[in-house]
Amino acid sequence: FSLTSLCAGFLVGIEVPLLYALYARQIKETENTAGSKIAGQLYCLDLTGACIGAFVTPLVLVPGCGIMATLMILGLIKIANSINIFTLAFPAAMKASHPKD
Repeated sequence: FSLTSLCAGFLVGIEVPLLYALYARQIKETENTAGSKIAGQLYCLDLTGACIGAFVTPLVLVPGCGIMATLMILGLIKIANSINIFTLAFPAAMKASHPKD
């Protein structure tokens, strides 16, 4: 159980720094102020998502779907986020796996 918690905590904790690095690489920031603006925007989105999740999960998902279905839904959302981050981080790998004929 503790290994599972450690892995989950690591993966959740690495999300925002990885997104920051990807976003900064994409816009090729040239000023120091641009970096702080990006960090602020990503932190705002992270907190907004956490706030929405904190209200929607116990008030809507658990009563409406049950605990096991809620866990499955949240797990699928995490998997979708991971796939999205992977495609942003490694676009060449995704293009290589789907070559055009």
